[in-house]
Amino acid sequence: MRQLCLTFILLVAVAEAVNLHQEQLTVTKATDKSAVIECIATGLSTSNIHWYQQRDGEALRRILFMHKGGGKPTKDPGFEDYRAEKADSSDKFTLTIPTLNTDHEATYYCASLDNHNENQVRKPKVTVYQESKPELNGNTILLCLARDMFPDLVKISWKMEDENGRTVEVPKAEREELEQREEGQTTSMIIINQGKANAKYVCLVKHEADTKEAKTSKGGQMMIVKSMVYCCGLSLLLCRRNMGN
Repeated sequence: MRQLCLTFILLVAVAEAVNLHQEQLTVTKATDKSAVIECIATGLSTSNIHWYQQRDGEALRRILFMHKGGGKPTKDPGFEDYRAEKADSSDKFTLTIPTLNTDHEATYYCASLDNHNENQVRKPKVTVYQESKPELNGNTILLCLARDMFPDLVKISWKMEDENGRTVEVPKAEREELEQREEGQTTSMIIINQGKANAKYVCLVKHEADTKEAKTSKGGQMMIVKSMVYCCGLSLLLCRRNMGN
């Protein structure tokens, strides 16, 4: 019987003083068992509680949402077997997966979203920036920015064109990748090994609303970037990289 690991993350996307809290950040359960995820929400006034699921390599999907006062949840297609409840006279919300299988191994998000915006899903705007000059060691830095999306959770991956013109995954041995998440945007930086900078790279952004991609130029055409977004994002990611080293 396989053991499954479920990860929990809190997401707050409201303009009010809402606090979310979870006692457990991960739970490991065997297949065919049930799993209960708890989320404590205080300060709710007009917001609903939403639950999301994100499997590795896939876009974020909403499971269901329910009124802050409890009652019957509204489930999204494909999640009919999930259950959600609000404990009486408390701020505790629970999501229950009755019978676990391998499809349930994912990251789960408890979210408080403004009622006026809950149905206004926005696609991400995706831009790829290329460093104007290679690093001293000859490596090249690419930055992919996904912004202005709602919900603000995305999955970013990188691909490249091989010598036959096919789009393939960038080999791990040929790259180093870092990611930074902030409210309203996600930035991914990829450092390409020397000798691979002339290839065409694709930033693929998966979101609940859509999957978008942005391509770099082929032939080593460098972009002289003056964007503050690029400069700040690059500095932050490089700082994190150096701290990790």
